[in-house]
Amino acid sequence: MATLLLSDIHLDVSPRGKQRMADFVAFLRAVDTSRINRIILLGDLFDFWFEYKHVIFSGYLDVLRAFADLREHGVAFELVCGNHDFWAGRFLEQRLGFTVHTRPVEMDFGGRRVLMVHGDGLNPRDWWYRVYKRIARARWLTAVFRHSHYPVIEEYPTPNGTGLYINTGDWLYHRSYVEWDGTEFHLHQGG
Repeated sequence: MATLLLSDIHLDVSPRGKQRMADFVAFLRAVDTSRINRIILLGDLFDFWFEYKHVIFSGYLDVLRAFADLREHGVAFELVCGNHDFWAGRFLEQRLGFTVHTRPVEMDFGGRRVLMVHGDGLNPRDWWYRVYKRIARARWLTAVFRHSHYPVIEEYPTPNGTGLYINTGDWLYHRSYVEWDGTEFHLHQGG
């Protein structure tokens, strides 16, 4: 079975975001669940998402329903939070079955160790943002931006052989994603 990896979708309920939302819902509805069993979202799924205890934003209903339908067909979801996903959690986990990672996470792809990270806060000189990120993700706060979007797969030498750098790009402009077919990673553009 295959895995899809996407990032920077920036779903937006404003009038300017309606077409992007419709295109992404169409993309999800076209997922072949006989081939794809996992979707990993590498941050910034929503442009703005806040989880209230008893309310969800109705503008996201179509995309939430598309995720629910895929889940019912056995597709698993993982969200590695980005700089727009500070308040993702309970609803996505309990209602849609997402596994939400608030920090980078290492996953296995056919015996390859893969570090999944959105990329925000990696610049060591960006300490103000890292402080903000720590505060914005603090549990007590929920109770009361530098990274690349260029899609690329490149091989790099490492002390133990070669490593692979994969940037899924973004849905916002490139409509790009990566597919793991069980053996190799493939970059797709154009949604």
